[in-house]
Amino acid sequence: MMRPAYDPVASLFCHPRALLLLSSDPVLGLDPRIHLSWRVAPLLERDASTLHQVKRGGDKVGRKGSNIEAGFACEDEWRLATNRSENSAISQITEAAMLVRDYFVDISRELNSKSESIRQAYKTHNPSAGTSREDLIVRFFRDHLPQRYRVDTGLILAGTGRFSNEADLVIVDRHLNSPLYPTNTKPIWLVESVYALIEVKTTLSKKNFENCLQKCQRFKRLEKKYSDIGSKQHISDSLFIIWSFEGPKPEHLRKLFLQTTKGVDHGEQPDLIIVPNKYVASAGNYLELAVLGQPKSTHRQLIEQQSKRNLEGLLGDGLRIYHINENALLAFFFWLQEWLAAAGDRRATLMNYVPHDFVMGTVK
Repeated sequence: MMRPAYDPVASLFCHPRALLLLSSDPVLGLDPRIHLSWRVAPLLERDASTLHQVKRGGDKVGRKGSNIEAGFACEDEWRLATNRSENSAISQITEAAMLVRDYFVDISRELNSKSESIRQAYKTHNPSAGTSREDLIVRFFRDHLPQRYRVDTGLILAGTGRFSNEADLVIVDRHLNSPLYPTNTKPIWLVESVYALIEVKTTLSKKNFENCLQKCQRFKRLEKKYSDIGSKQHISDSLFIIWSFEGPKPEHLRKLFLQTTKGVDHGEQPDLIIVPNKYVASAGNYLELAVLGQPKSTHRQLIEQQSKRNLEGLLGDGLRIYHINENALLAFFFWLQEWLAAAGDRRATLMNYVPHDFVMGTVK
């Protein structure tokens, strides 16, 4: 079977049974200096000796040929048993990956600890608790996203005059855009400047998820007219992300998601759901891009040929949940960064917001 051509958007997909490594795979044509990829455990077993899952306490399980569970286990460390002379470079990369992994695990624990402290401090005033949790996430993004991205709050306006619901958080292109009413506590962002809208919840209950879905549909339906002047914009969609500090079990999340989104076009469904210390889930347009690649790309055309155009079958039920516990934040942030880089520029054109028959004045 012919291997699909490398598609930078399709490379966003993260196999759950994987280790984070710098890849120099010549078939994909990746630059090992800049591209982080998730290489699947069975491939590592084939290419680099035996993969061990070493539990604390010294009991070795999950040897070659066993059913290895998803990702880096919460209480386990993944180690690659390699021949030192032949695989020293891979060993060094694995150590670096574990350092990155441990860093994000620490952040995940800290965020959840602070969220619990907020819960105790604001037991009788939920709005204050919600605002404080949003501040936690704002600080996380501002500390870790590149400076070209701005994390803020406010309303989102389309050229048709339609507004989104008030956004808990938005990620926008800082270099090419500024909001209307920038000194207000709730500035107005033009929709073409927005990469992502983030809803922050304490817990992902049925009521909260239904509320998020309504906001997602309204946001996704906003018409966009991107500028084609000097633009390097590659993805036309914007992400809708749900960040919840607590969530149901994965099987209950799947049931809740499928029941609530029944009859809702996948393009109007949430793209990413993150519950730190539990799981990260992908759906909607993000999942389609991650699995199939960009429409009309060579990668997608080959997949269409191989699947006999049964693309819906490749997406399954439209939701993929990665129950990777404390590694959920790392996977989520990696996916988000890669998507932002692939999306390119976002630039709103003010004249798209002025009626075509509007007369500003006369020239004398």
